[in-house]
Amino acid sequence: MVCAMADDFRILFELLESHTREVAGHGVPTIPHEVRQSLAKFAAGTCEQNERAELIRTLADRSDLVAVLAQEIRKLRKLSR
Repeated sequence: MVCAMADDFRILFELLESHTREVAGHGVPTIPHEVRQSLAKFAAGTCEQNERAELIRTLADRSDLVAVLAQEIRKLRKLSR
């Protein structure tokens, strides 16, 4: 289970590292608070396996949410420095 989560995040980090401007440059419409909280949990790695799978499907359907996820990851990275 941990290995699968690491693979999901590895792919995401590779995307963020290579396309930071592109991901961050797109405007994002107002996101419901619950969705933002779910993305924050996903970024922190604290989701249950079923929550993670649902968020991955949601991100595949709504690519505009990738920018929100990127923001949450950046917040966590700044806090860990």
